[in-house]
Amino acid sequence: DPLHADITAAALKNMDDFTAQNLAMVNWALTKLAFPAGETWRNAYRQKMMQIKDYAPSELSMMAWSLATRGDYDPELMAYIARRSMELMRTFTGQHVATLVWAIATVSYKDDPCIDEFLGMALGAIIGRAHEFQPLNLALISWGLAKMSYQAEAAFEALVASAMNQL
Repeated sequence: DPLHADITAAALKNMDDFTAQNLAMVNWALTKLAFPAGETWRNAYRQKMMQIKDYAPSELSMMAWSLATRGDYDPELMAYIARRSMELMRTFTGQHVATLVWAIATVSYKDDPCIDEFLGMALGAIIGRAHEFQPLNLALISWGLAKMSYQAEAAFEALVASAMNQL
C-alpha cells in the first residue's frame, strides 16, 4: 500500500521531531490497519519511545495495545511501558488499566519483576476504583487476570461488585 508506505517513510525521516503522542498515534494507525511497517520502523519506533521520558496514559496504553495486537513479544519495551505506567497510575482511567492488563495477558508476559510490580499496583487501582470503570474495562481486566492465572481475589470481588452495580 503506497500511502501507508509513504507515511512510514516520512515518519522515519522525521523521527526526531515526533512527540510520544505523534509516534504512538502513527504506530497505532499502522497496527490498526495491519500495515506491515517492517523491522526498520519497529526498531526506530522502539528506540525513540524508550528515549522519551514524558508520556500521557493514553500513549502508554496505545504502545501496549500495538505490541499485543501485532503479537510482538518485546519484554524490554513492555517492562519500560510498565515502569512509566506505574509513575502515572493515579491518572489512569479504567480504559488505560484495562488496555495494559489485556496487553500483558495477550502476549503472555511472565516472570518479569517490573510487570509483576505493575500488576500489583494495577490491582490497587482496580480494587479502589473498579466502581468508576466501564463494563468493557471490567471485562478486559477480568479476562486478563484470569488468562494470567493471577491470584487476585480482592480485585475480582471489586470487579464483580462493580459489574453487579451496573446491571
